Amino acid sequence: MEFDFATAGRIVFGPGRFAALPAIVSGFGPRVMIVAGGHAANLPVLDLLGS
Repeated sequence: MEFDFATAGRIVFGPGRFAALPAIVSGFGPRVMIVAGGHAANLPVLDLLGS
């Protein structure tokens, strides 16, 4: 079995960091993938990312 594993260039972690998400992903282009805990689906910041 062969595989490649590349780690993330940046990991953002800590209280209040989810609110900074729009500014963090703004330079990544039109499509990003966000991985977060289950509670994140209920936060209004995700609505801001779509606009």
